[in-house]
Amino acid sequence: MEDITVGSGKDDESDLGSDIVVRGTYSQDDATFTAIPESLPTYHLPENKVDSRVQSQGTYRGLVRDLVETPSEPKPSNNTTESERVRLWTTWHAICRIETYRVLLLLVLVANGVTLASLLGNHILDLPRALKAVSTNIFVAVAIRQEEVVNHLYYLHARFPLSTPLFLRRRIANLHHYGGIHAGCAVAATAWYTAYVVLTFRLFLGDRRAHAQPRDRVNLVTCLVFILILVAICLAALPYVRRRFHNTFELAHRFGGWSAILTLWIHTLAATADVSLFHSPSFYLLFFTTVLIIIPWLRMYRVEFDATTLSPRAVKLTFPYANMPFNHTIKVSTSPLLEWHAFATIPAPDQKSASIAVATAGDWTKRIVEAPPRHLYIRNPPGANFLLFVPLFRSALVVATGAGIGPVLSFLEGWRLATQRGTARSTAVKVLWCASQPFAREWDFARDTIYAVDPDAVIIDTSGQRVEGEQRERINVPLLVTEAVRKSGGGTEAVFVVSNKANTEKVIKSVRGLGVAAYGATFDS
Repeated sequence: MEDITVGSGKDDESDLGSDIVVRGTYSQDDATFTAIPESLPTYHLPENKVDSRVQSQGTYRGLVRDLVETPSEPKPSNNTTESERVRLWTTWHAICRIETYRVLLLLVLVANGVTLASLLGNHILDLPRALKAVSTNIFVAVAIRQEEVVNHLYYLHARFPLSTPLFLRRRIANLHHYGGIHAGCAVAATAWYTAYVVLTFRLFLGDRRAHAQPRDRVNLVTCLVFILILVAICLAALPYVRRRFHNTFELAHRFGGWSAILTLWIHTLAATADVSLFHSPSFYLLFFTTVLIIIPWLRMYRVEFDATTLSPRAVKLTFPYANMPFNHTIKVSTSPLLEWHAFATIPAPDQKSASIAVATAGDWTKRIVEAPPRHLYIRNPPGANFLLFVPLFRSALVVATGAGIGPVLSFLEGWRLATQRGTARSTAVKVLWCASQPFAREWDFARDTIYAVDPDAVIIDTSGQRVEGEQRERINVPLLVTEAVRKSGGGTEAVFVVSNKANTEKVIKSVRGLGVAAYGATFDS
């Protein structure tokens, strides 16, 4: 048997017509192809499907039907019990939607609800306490989005040893859904401020109306303005609105947030005119919240980028950055006031520069790929990403599609260096990557990094999927991943996937249906 790559032939009209390249071995005796690693299936290649011209070069073409999904009905599973388990888990997931993001959001709302009920039950809910609750929730909502706070949380949780029970490690690795805290605090702040507005109007319409001062009217106006801004921000952050009008969400979040803080300052000064500001907890909370909002803008600067085309749909942008940490993302922008985009960084071996891989996913990324800019704005510090938790498991399969290999390369390079230094854990790391033309010369750096960590990595070429004028079958990533997990015989403790939202959700549902932990980049925080 010899090492080869295999793909579906294009010359024969009966072939699938999509290039699929998998490292493996081909047996001349029984015309079978065995993928590496052995956790993937063995494929029988009919002799009439082997191109003799390619065969002489050590590359064999044949049908690999199990690696693609067709428009026809899916084949029934041979394992009825396992198929039923996956179906039941998916149904339960769809009904309950018990995810870490929602759990954190719910915990925040419950904590605030209990506090509000306690104050109401004891008849001690007044304006200062309500305003303090508003300021506290806004402070936490802003603080949990600060890179330093998030990074320290990541570093702390990533230190848990492998001896920690698996059920606990599986939950720790869900830390990247911390956006639930941010959303929960924002909703709670809106609820608390609604209570504050009700109390303010009751007071104004009661005893204080006859003796109202100008600052009382300012207080009422800012109350209404602030609550309207908060409601607008929350509505713009609803999942449907956010997906449908993402740019509007970004603008509402940024400019609405600034307007809310400015209004809250005016309101706080008017509401606390009777007491010293330095004796008001709300003043300190608002002050530190403002500082947290300003700090990131003080660490923004413009850098020069060098572009390298990776494919018609992806480009690599390299920029000077000394000692870029592994497993981190950096935010870049062409218009700092309008939009920011986070990309995983790939530190250079000499630690003097770093790169990001940008793939076409929307209008902004399409413009970057088609006409790479010479300069972009970046914002420090880089933020840790969820791949930092791969070493929490004894064995993990890391899956990437397209330019999603960027975050994976950052992890793999860091893992390779840690292994050389003897500081890496005993985690067995396997890699599966599906991309357009991954064997092109431009992707040499990626393959070198992948094979340095996992010599048996599976790399699949999807470039043949896009054929103008006719629909082609697409690589079934969830099937690939679940097949690899199933064939590992329980040896895989977790799967980490970096892909688009649809693929990520499908892979996570399929893998969790097998009883294995699965994690993907979050799209809800």
